[in-house]
Amino acid sequence: MYEARKPSDQKNQGLQENDVPWALGMLAAGLFLSMVYVFYHRFNSDEPQHLHVAWGWAHGLMQYQDVFDNHTPLFHLLMAPLVKLFGDRYDLLLWMRAAMIPFRLGTLACTYCIAARLFSPRLGIWAAALTGAFLPFVEKSVEFRTDVLWTMLFVMAVAASVGFKFTPARGFLVGIIFGTAFAVSMKSSILLACCAAAAVSTAALNGREAFRGLYSRNNCLALLAFLPGLLIIPTVVIAWFATHGAWSDFYYGTIQHNLLPGGGKSPLWKQLAFLPAAYVLLFGTRKLAAAKNLSGAGSPAYVFLLLMAGYYLLAVMLLWPFPTDQDSLPMWPIVMVLLVPLLDGPAERFIRPRLGVRWRALLPHAALILFAMLEISLILFKMGSHLYDKRIGQELATWKAVLELTEPGDTVMDPKGEFIFRKRAYFYAFETITRARMAAHLITDNVADSLVAEHTCVVYPEIQRYPEDFQSFVRANYLSVGPLLVAGKIPVQEASAHPDVLSYDVSIAAEYTIVTADGPGKGLLDGKPCNDGLVLKAGRHAYRPAPGETRPALLWANAARKGYTPFELRGKGK
Repeated sequence: MYEARKPSDQKNQGLQENDVPWALGMLAAGLFLSMVYVFYHRFNSDEPQHLHVAWGWAHGLMQYQDVFDNHTPLFHLLMAPLVKLFGDRYDLLLWMRAAMIPFRLGTLACTYCIAARLFSPRLGIWAAALTGAFLPFVEKSVEFRTDVLWTMLFVMAVAASVGFKFTPARGFLVGIIFGTAFAVSMKSSILLACCAAAAVSTAALNGREAFRGLYSRNNCLALLAFLPGLLIIPTVVIAWFATHGAWSDFYYGTIQHNLLPGGGKSPLWKQLAFLPAAYVLLFGTRKLAAAKNLSGAGSPAYVFLLLMAGYYLLAVMLLWPFPTDQDSLPMWPIVMVLLVPLLDGPAERFIRPRLGVRWRALLPHAALILFAMLEISLILFKMGSHLYDKRIGQELATWKAVLELTEPGDTVMDPKGEFIFRKRAYFYAFETITRARMAAHLITDNVADSLVAEHTCVVYPEIQRYPEDFQSFVRANYLSVGPLLVAGKIPVQEASAHPDVLSYDVSIAAEYTIVTADGPGKGLLDGKPCNDGLVLKAGRHAYRPAPGETRPALLWANAARKGYTPFELRGKGK
């Protein structure tokens, strides 16, 4: 890979520079705020989805076969022992967010290594500090998601290659790291493609001789060593699933489910814009490589990183069918590595003459310091906006209620695994690709039938994320009891021949009782007292209210026993 070419004066840019304490302070501040941010950043729906898969492994369920997922499995397998260690506790996701800290630190350490190798140890510290305080990086790296480990592995691969001679041994090492990244996320394919395109483009920009050097004997041997390294970890993962009879499930979850025949493409205008945008990137990079006095920003290694980051971000924005914020996570450390020499060079020369003598002494290398302070300010502002956000508390209350109301053998229904601790009645998660496959009639919409068959009594309350037909089924067969929907009915009609009898059409066979706004029902359900609950089959059931009873509702008996009613939340559920 491209070796670093440092300016001669960087030999003296060691750790004795007077802005190093600032850099270390900003690095520490960013790390501290990101740890605090764990408790204030609202949960993303991907987090419980990933945790549900890891929970499945910890409880003997096999990914793809027993628990739906469309990611490669290494992250969930690594997290399963921690899930088992912490146990089923309502605040488990906060603990698992904390488990992302080592990956975040690993990413920052690799960011330091890249910048220190290309520029200087001082700029290496600044690159790590700016990355650790960059709000888009902080927000996604504190979340419990595969992308955090994936990012660390990618930046590690860059740190192990850029600035070093690409020998067979190094090619094998980088291949192993990239192969591990593939076992975490199939999105590694686009990273690898962008790395290859950037390598070819960098050689082309450096002249015919450099381009011919790509095909040198040493590079060919290194590439031959890279390929077996790339295949080792994925081969082990595939072999494990194949020997456990789950190859077809693994293939469907990781590859087939994510491929949408005739769809899954970005809009045509975005696709057409990619090539002109890539040309502009190449043109600008060529001008930058020809510029002087940019603190090493014109070196081949810098050009390679710039093109790689540019190609990737353009591909995500213009070619990726369903772009998300986390898709850009691996590139933010690279962007900061690219930024630090510009802040230390041209930006510094622009800002410094405009500072007074006192400010020059207080803010050595002012451009870097001011940029880092801006980043810290944005984190504090965003954190302050979350102080009065009640959604984290609501999610914690939901998980507490799920653990309280259900047993390990019960099934639940949620869009993507938001209930974490129980097996879902319907196999597929309602993420973007599943909804697209349903719209294309590639997946059968039999969600309601699954709940009926599994006697599922607990449903996630945000029903707008379910298919429309299923939303109607939920409204007709479940009642809101605080943070959950549980099986229950309101009277559908009065029997004309018996005006004192109410009827309920039950779809979910389960144990029910009658509750009113004033407490448990005291009338007769199907001619029997229902204080302790009655097991009801699907069909119509009659209730004769006791004198004075108003608003009687049929409710899942277990919820009523725990103090939950559709009228108010009280007792243990409070």
